[in-house]
Amino acid sequence: MNIHQVVVYDRATGVVTFCGTTYEPERLADDDREVLLGAAGQPGLDYVVGDQVLPRPPMLIQWDDMTLRGVPAGAIVSIEDATYTADGEDIELEFPLPGTYFVTVALLPYLDWVDQIEVQP
Repeated sequence: MNIHQVVVYDRATGVVTFCGTTYEPERLADDDREVLLGAAGQPGLDYVVGDQVLPRPPMLIQWDDMTLRGVPAGAIVSIEDATYTADGEDIELEFPLPGTYFVTVALLPYLDWVDQIEVQP
């Protein structure tokens, strides 16, 4: 029995979910997951295109005085419990109260951009 180096990835997104070795790589595949033999990667940090494992690129977002710049169109912007879809324009943020807010911007294949925003009174 041969041991195989494998990368398991999500069929829909290409995001790597597991990397390691196994004697039975076919058992790791299902309707949602695909297996790439002889590859290495990092779960969550890499994605698969064709038969290549590539690093997920960072989103080049800039936070500038209550404005998010460089958010790609189609990205999902989450602020606390609310979500919005970006249109590619700068995003002006307003918060009702002073405090700490967590902002996440997600769009595959990019790595999620996450920041904590302090709003002063």
